[in-house]
Amino acid sequence: MNTKSEIIAKIAALKAYSKSQEPETEALFTPLEEAASAYFDGDKGAVSAALEDVIKYMYNDISRRTTIFEHNFDMHLATNYPAGYYDITECFADFSEIMQISNADFYAAFEEGIDEDTGEECIVSNSYIDKWVEDLEEAATEDVNKVQYLAEWCKNSGGSCDVINLLENKGEIVEQLTKDEIVNQIYIETNMLNTIQSLGLTTYIPTYLRG
Repeated sequence: MNTKSEIIAKIAALKAYSKSQEPETEALFTPLEEAASAYFDGDKGAVSAALEDVIKYMYNDISRRTTIFEHNFDMHLATNYPAGYYDITECFADFSEIMQISNADFYAAFEEGIDEDTGEECIVSNSYIDKWVEDLEEAATEDVNKVQYLAEWCKNSGGSCDVINLLENKGEIVEQLTKDEIVNQIYIETNMLNTIQSLGLTTYIPTYLRG
């Protein structure tokens, strides 16, 4: 997950290059700069809380799926894994196109048109800017919905597990992941830690993972 400073720096680089080619492109960057700042600086309280729910319920989900007993039963665990289950960054804005695009390819996307005020031909838009602004504005409201959906899925993915635990003799535990192994899956393998830190979220980070 990219940080605000990385994204702002990349936008600034694209802006500087474009301005060096054609000074009138400078003004067209304002909506993108504002959208990027709004995305990173907006209230992240709800998404921080939702991520903590993901961590709690995903911990239980992983434990259910990986613990082996003497007597195993088909628990009918859900397998229609939603976005974010293996990579939490899927629930957030994707900056890969912004970060990877070349100056030349970006500049080539500027389009000319007629200024409505002066009637003169000028550069009026850039398809990348239009797309990125739309994506960022959507992500600012949809991130939390995606994270909340993932949390609910993990919470309700147990199938018949609870009933089996109540009614059946599963015997002794034969194999089980340690707490540290599950924490590693959640915080490291799914990019949870990087996302929390990159977005400046208040979601809890275990003391032994804090840099």
